[in-house]
Amino acid sequence: MKLFLLAASLTSDSLNKKLISICSSHLKDEHTVDLQNFSDFQAPLYSADLEIKEGIPKNAEKFAEHILNADKIIFSVPEYNGSTPGAFKNMIDWISRIRPIPFKHKHILIISASPSNYGGSRAFLHTRVPLEDCGAFVYPRTFALATAHNIIDNDGKMIDTKLEKILHNLLEEFISK
Repeated sequence: MKLFLLAASLTSDSLNKKLISICSSHLKDEHTVDLQNFSDFQAPLYSADLEIKEGIPKNAEKFAEHILNADKIIFSVPEYNGSTPGAFKNMIDWISRIRPIPFKHKHILIISASPSNYGGSRAFLHTRVPLEDCGAFVYPRTFALATAHNIIDNDGKMIDTKLEKILHNLLEEFISK
């Protein structure tokens, strides 16, 4: 199975990048994993005027290609002020302008890691709504890693084996459905 994995963070030392890397390590032996860095897809703020004048940005088109080439998608989405990061929502907006919409009929799992006690879970709904509006099937279960800075060590490994098992089980469940 071809999987597209991405942490929706522009921060170089992001906990969500570490979490998606943990997912990649778990999945790469049995699946084709396309792990990408969101920083490589930066795009201007969506504007209909800009779209008319310049078309879809090249980075949005590249992002869309990764979506189209995947059987399933896993996004690790940080929570910014209780919602989806603006840069990621902006990318969803650009992708929604491509026809046919690349997200249509794609199966997506949303996970998150945060130093807070919420684990990034407040961003789930705000991320789910535009993806579903674009025709994606967002998996109903999620994974929110609270106080992630205490659970992911300096080598990018989870030190809590119970939580790691929960994550691995969720990944396997998502892939198998």
